[in-house]
Amino acid sequence: MNWFWRSIHWFKEKDREANLADYLVVLLTTVIAFWAGMTWWEMHDAGTQTNRIIAADERLATAMENSVKEAGKSLDATIDNFHLDQRAWIGPNEMLPPPFMDGTRRVYMKEGEQVQWGVIITNTGKTPAKNVTQRTSYRSLPATAEFTVRYPGAAQHVGVIEPNAKVWAMPPTTERLMKTQVESYTTGVNKLYFYGTISYEDIFSKEHHTTFCFYLVKDLSGFTNCEIYNEAD
Repeated sequence: MNWFWRSIHWFKEKDREANLADYLVVLLTTVIAFWAGMTWWEMHDAGTQTNRIIAADERLATAMENSVKEAGKSLDATIDNFHLDQRAWIGPNEMLPPPFMDGTRRVYMKEGEQVQWGVIITNTGKTPAKNVTQRTSYRSLPATAEFTVRYPGAAQHVGVIEPNAKVWAMPPTTERLMKTQVESYTTGVNKLYFYGTISYEDIFSKEHHTTFCFYLVKDLSGFTNCEIYNEAD
């Protein structure tokens, strides 16, 4: 019978060894799973941190780009303001005074006389105006007619106008005036227009244009501004 009990004891020992092996397998599997989980979490956390860093870099790059753009706009505005402050400004400054006497008044027209009007063109800017050209003319139109410009002559090349310098702009001299012509202006039937255009460049090589227009008042003593064709850039 001893062999029987020894057999039973042997099977019990083997069963304990089998259980222990199972326990070890379970424990080892748990450790491996835990390690794998920790590794995945660390990798996931590292990826999240990397994405955060990339996002922060992108925000920083965008902020820097916007800052550069704003700085460029500010610089351009500063340059434009400097040019505006320093550029030449050409335009009419004052009229040639009336040349004739009508009693105690000075007038621009008189029967039997030739007439010439003129305006002083002045550079009121801080720097010279280059390549200055001008054209002037006059027209007699019915008072009800729409004013339009017409330049029968060629442009006059003036050249350079220094700051505060003045030049005359004068149209051709009229024919000798008849009484009926003079009366057409004093009664308001006709209007006499004196007008011109000026082109020039500033020292920054930017081109500018000025136009001017005046018409003779009914008492012939002065000119006043037209409602149109008085522009400058």
